[in-house]
Amino acid sequence: MTRAVLLPGRALPVLYETGTVVLGAGLAGASAAVALAAAGRRVLLVDEGASPGGELTEAGRPWLTVPRGAERAGLLGPLLAGHEAGRRPALRPAAVKLRVEEALAEAGVEVLYGTRVLAPRAGRGLVVVTASGRAFVRCESVLDARPAEPVEGEPAVWSVEFEGASADAVEASRHPAAAGLLLADGYLGTGHLYALASVRGGRRDALRRASHLLRAHPAFADARLGAVGVRPLAAAYATTDLVPGPVPGWWRLPPPPPLVRLDEPPLDPAAALAAGTAAAAFRRRHGAGGRAGPPGAGRAACRPSSPWSWRAPPAPSAGFLPAALAPSP
Repeated sequence: MTRAVLLPGRALPVLYETGTVVLGAGLAGASAAVALAAAGRRVLLVDEGASPGGELTEAGRPWLTVPRGAERAGLLGPLLAGHEAGRRPALRPAAVKLRVEEALAEAGVEVLYGTRVLAPRAGRGLVVVTASGRAFVRCESVLDARPAEPVEGEPAVWSVEFEGASADAVEASRHPAAAGLLLADGYLGTGHLYALASVRGGRRDALRRASHLLRAHPAFADARLGAVGVRPLAAAYATTDLVPGPVPGWWRLPPPPPLVRLDEPPLDPAAALAAGTAAAAFRRRHGAGGRAGPPGAGRAACRPSSPWSWRAPPAPSAGFLPAALAPSP
């Protein structure tokens, strides 16, 4: 017999019954879900996309920086094994997705992709929408780790992929046509490059600026465009809560810094993993329920007690974006 919950207007089928729902399958959300499951909690990870680790894979990030201290690599540790701290091995998106999926499966986390949250029901669960329509997820608490939205019209760094170039990133960067772009080698070897462009006009503007290489750079004469990031690598992020007002049992992970200067490196995966683990520890200490405070109170409470940043340390080995990456007019 299918269970249902009666809400104003209609009865909705109960899709899942669990202890904690984690919203957002980025690194922070996945890390929090794994930590909660490892502590014996029943966890459901919900994401609008189709795969985890989107701030790396969907953004087209060219590299992963090896953190100092193997424990900081968290669930990405197997991908960085054998690399010295501070090095920047090229990132293979499929490997990141597979590794995060493996960690979730090993921890016993249930995952629901392609699902958008419509409304919370205080202390009861969530109304969600899937390809099959609206449904209800019954849970005791929610940890919101969804990504913050970039502020429209502000500078943002986007990634554009190229294949078939006749030079590596260092050599190709010397040509005047590459001015204002940061070129990075990709995981496929020589000829596979990423161009990082800082623009105000979003994804299309970044593609227009990077495509100039195909016309003006001799090393790109026979190159072809690959993927273009569907979200920025770094941006000015909105601070508006995705769920307005206090909701009992709903806790929010702190967003990235609201402003990202163009002379700073992109977001640090190790810090995002640590944020998720710290948020899970906070939820364990405060039980399944939790008394809601004013908007943002839960978010602030999830901050780790030790110094912590969403951005990598300002060192060239950490993927430093130089000040030369000025936004296009």
